Amino acid sequence: MANSSITTTTAQALREQRDRRRSTYREMMNCAHAFNEVTWQIDDVDAARDRETKDRLLTRMYERIGPAIGNMNKATHEVRLDGPAEVSAAAEQVRQMARRLQPPLKALIGDDTAERRHDYDAAYQDFRGTYMTFVGLAQQALEVRGEEG
Repeated sequence: MANSSITTTTAQALREQRDRRRSTYREMMNCAHAFNEVTWQIDDVDAARDRETKDRLLTRMYERIGPAIGNMNKATHEVRLDGPAEVSAAAEQVRQMARRLQPPLKALIGDDTAERRHDYDAAYQDFRGTYMTFVGLAQQALEVRGEEG
């Protein structure tokens, strides 16, 4: 009987940990999505016909990207608390790649040459790659294993 009680307690603790992690990872993903919503506005910039409109849109993106990164910083700290280590490291990489997108975005204001745009696109692809890695590791961390009951 005592063994069954320990197994139930352990299973419940693992469920609670998984639920906490799921919530934390979901918040990180929501923050990454909000960040993406800012970066995707580059399509509006591309569609703009004149320099003034492009710069106004780029400036608005730049103003919005800082708070989006701030929210991602908070979410990353929460992931760090809930772990595991490889998911925490992946969340940190997402945060770092998001921060690295700021300078190339700012550089586009007033100068959207092919080289500047390439830098922005490359930084975005780096962000996207680290985000996909985070999602995969988060999913693995949440998988239910047979020994958990």
